[in-house]
Amino acid sequence: MQETEQQLDFLLEVLQSIANSNGDSQVVYPLLQQNLVLLDDEIVEILKDWVSTSFAEMDRDTQRLITNDIVDFGNLIQQFPLGNKAVNMELSIACHQVAQEVYNKVDFPIDWAMTQNNLANAHQHRIRGDRAENLEKSIECYQSALEIRTKADLPINWAITQNDLATAYRDRIRGDRAENLEKSIECYQSALEIQTKVDLPIYWADIQNNLAAAYSYRIRGDRAENLEQSISCYQSALEIRTKKDFPIDWAMTQNNLAVAYNYRIKGDRAENLERSIACYQSALEIYTKADFPIDWAMTQNNLAVAYNYQIKNDGAENLERSIACYQSALEIYKPQDIPIDCLGTARNLGNLHFDEGNWQQAIDAYQLAISAVEQSRTWATSDQSKQEIIEGAIEVYFNLVQSCINTQQFDRAIEYAERSKSRNLVELLATRDLYPKGDIPPDILSQLDTLRRQVLSEERRLNHRRDSGNSNGLPSATAIDPNTPESRSITNPNNPGINLDRERLNTCLLYTS
Repeated sequence: MQETEQQLDFLLEVLQSIANSNGDSQVVYPLLQQNLVLLDDEIVEILKDWVSTSFAEMDRDTQRLITNDIVDFGNLIQQFPLGNKAVNMELSIACHQVAQEVYNKVDFPIDWAMTQNNLANAHQHRIRGDRAENLEKSIECYQSALEIRTKADLPINWAITQNDLATAYRDRIRGDRAENLEKSIECYQSALEIQTKVDLPIYWADIQNNLAAAYSYRIRGDRAENLEQSISCYQSALEIRTKKDFPIDWAMTQNNLAVAYNYRIKGDRAENLERSIACYQSALEIYTKADFPIDWAMTQNNLAVAYNYQIKNDGAENLERSIACYQSALEIYKPQDIPIDCLGTARNLGNLHFDEGNWQQAIDAYQLAISAVEQSRTWATSDQSKQEIIEGAIEVYFNLVQSCINTQQFDRAIEYAERSKSRNLVELLATRDLYPKGDIPPDILSQLDTLRRQVLSEERRLNHRRDSGNSNGLPSATAIDPNTPESRSITNPNNPGINLDRERLNTCLLYTS
């Protein structure tokens, strides 16, 4: 109870600070930094409860005044570089949901549109929940904002939302990837019709930075030319985003430019990698672990990738550099807090050790990656999404099983094969080369071939069942639900269907040593 009162007092102090400073981050952020321990999930509920209780006793004008401060808080906490990023995003969403209750579309259309844009931004960067669903919610809110923010009536706000919507399409998971990227580029170019270098140079530089990223991901067109266009846009952004005037934005673009050089096709490969590393190191002049831990971790991961590419040139030294950078990133990327980034970095580190034959180190990294996968699954909102998360990390499971086999940790190999609950892993176990040395007895190969054929037979049966279901108007399943009998028949050792039982798998694995 005492802690709740302390958090409420802190929340009110923050809102007062915002009101007094007109939302100045240089005033508000030190207050937040001094009270990081109070920024937890509980304060999200405290905000909601306080608004529900207090607003009922306020007149409409007072509600609007306080709501303005809450909106500023939502925007500030979203950009706050410290604390638990996942909690910060939930708090930001809660703030904008308060505004949504106060600013309705009929009476306050401009404020309502602003709130829709803010909610979209928060969902776009949300860590918890289903990533694909968060992005769909973000796109929906941006499109709602554009019902009011038209080019004719509110051109600058229209351009801001076009820029934000473009980024959501760039990151979108659902739909056709190539088409989403084309929509993204189109929205960025629309924003540039209003936000020109002459009239709005800061906004122009922001769009140039974002447009560059879209070109770097672009699928259509010539890959080499797309990367050249990306580099050109980043360099344009840096004409405005100088280290002296906009150090944080400068660091962001340096990091992004480094990525583009890392994957550049034209020019000398070694020189491109040197440029990439130099840009990352420039970004780290601003992105310090103390001040910008998330951005610091991101840059460490990216720098590790660049060093990894240089291993061919100076193997031992660059290998150690790459490992050190990945490990640094994982000091911040924890599976329970930032699972998507943790998965990416831990997988990269695991793959590096795997390729070097460092089996136990690979196991350690892959285990961390799987913890991140399982955390993401707990936040997923549907069984299909949960299965898709597993499918997206199937190589992690496979490499972990392989590493356990190579260290004769057969029980753990079976454990992770079962934990994946994935038909695709069974297919990999049945078709990939699990045997690093030695002749494989024909009866063992026959067992694996039988498993493979059983998997394919079961897949055909399930496809036929889904097709039959569709003819009756039932929705088509794009992934097997791990809780259905069909899925259990593939992964459950006690099921008489496609039975990858312990005895048969152990028999197969004995021949890997």
